[in-house]
Amino acid sequence: MVNDQLTKVRCDVLVIGSGIAGTYAASVAAESGADVLLLTKTRLMSGSTQWAQGGIAFPLDTSDVELHLRDTLVAGRGLTDSTTAESLISESFIHLEKLEEKGVVFDLELGLEGGHSKARVKHVGGDRTGYFVLDVLQKTMPERVLCYENTVAYKLLVRNGTVFGALGFNADRPDQRIEVVARATILATGGSGQLFKVTTNPRESTGDGFLLAYHSGAELRDIELIQFHPTALHDGTLISEACRGEGARLVDGHGHPFMSEYDPDEELAPRDVVSRAISDQLARGHDTFLDLTPITNFSEKFPYIARKLKTLGLDQHHDRIPIAPAAHYFMGGISTSPFGSTSLSRLYCAGEVASTTFHGANRLASNSLLEGLVMGHRAAISALDAPPVKFHTLDAWDANTPLQIPNQDLDSIKELAHKYLNSTRDSEGLLQTLQLLANRDLYTLEIDKTTYEVANLFALARLVAKGALEREESRGGHYRRDFPNPSPTAYHVLQSLGQDPQREPVSG
Repeated sequence: MVNDQLTKVRCDVLVIGSGIAGTYAASVAAESGADVLLLTKTRLMSGSTQWAQGGIAFPLDTSDVELHLRDTLVAGRGLTDSTTAESLISESFIHLEKLEEKGVVFDLELGLEGGHSKARVKHVGGDRTGYFVLDVLQKTMPERVLCYENTVAYKLLVRNGTVFGALGFNADRPDQRIEVVARATILATGGSGQLFKVTTNPRESTGDGFLLAYHSGAELRDIELIQFHPTALHDGTLISEACRGEGARLVDGHGHPFMSEYDPDEELAPRDVVSRAISDQLARGHDTFLDLTPITNFSEKFPYIARKLKTLGLDQHHDRIPIAPAAHYFMGGISTSPFGSTSLSRLYCAGEVASTTFHGANRLASNSLLEGLVMGHRAAISALDAPPVKFHTLDAWDANTPLQIPNQDLDSIKELAHKYLNSTRDSEGLLQTLQLLANRDLYTLEIDKTTYEVANLFALARLVAKGALEREESRGGHYRRDFPNPSPTAYHVLQSLGQDPQREPVSG
């Protein structure tokens, strides 16, 4: 890299990622008087938040907290921490009020989704909740939030287990770099659906935050626990779970409903159950479809989906819609406390990149935006407690960083993940994956956005395979053919740089 095009910035709080968690965190920190820099890889309106169709699962009132918690725990399959979950759900009322104060206008009708025992999901604009909420949050961000768009964070600045900011480069001009030294850093970079051939995630979801933290020495937890959304078109376009809440049925090629074979809740079973049911039907040679004809006023309730179906030449009034599971959400991530701290000092996390043990082994539908709000706020408040940095005492940072450049191209990595790291796994396929990803070289080279993303996906595929191999059981989004039952004792799988995966029994 050329070293003469370096912009140096100092701030109180650096936020990396501009989805609901990152944007909200930046606003909270700035409203508290901090100088905030928000760095995002593409544009501000990016990431998975804007594609969130289902809505936000706020409890109806204080009397619904216990039931919402129970639904969350059932979906989490023994890996959700009940104390953490209860506190996040209870605190969500505050952030609902704040959204409304900022100008978010929720639809009057509540949605019912899989895993929920009653309709409690709030929507905005029908099936564009994420987009409209994020739009309001970004338009109301304080002016003191300095935003750098189209900037790739490629290295955390670390001294003795403490993070002091990050290095980044312009996505179009990698020789134009930025050094941000901050008293606290918040990662809110989302997940990594692009590891797979078919995903509901946008192009930029390449696991950058996972690897930024991991390569800096942070602990990852349950990175193998990935949720596959049951109903996606074959191009990855998500068909909201709310459609099944409105009466849509899963059927085979003959139009026969099949979910009663798998779960008494049928279409409203948790996502891991529905995804495996569809995968089982496909493995048995049966095509799978979503019958949307029972839904009245479909175009008014789901305008985005209706428009998308029309562009694909599908008519929800007459056609059965071909669907299959798609990589959707990482339940695991960077080990994060209920208040946003990580195993590295001054590094905080919020949103999908964080593992707070809220989602457990299987995220309850529409709980992700709720967590993004609450944890975005908590991470910001925790970051503000970090002591000031004596900038003059810090040494110069090395702008070059070694990357694991794979001998496989992106398509071959995706093919491996699709074949061996999907919702149904076994030791033979996982070992095959690790063997095929074993040969690699370390380079210190000029890096660009594409090279950086491929290197991250390559490293992440190995971490997912290692975690899945260590998890010798079936639980939530993780199913092992050779270990088809859950372990009698629930455990987390922890991974840190230079160490083999470790099991940590769930306390209580």
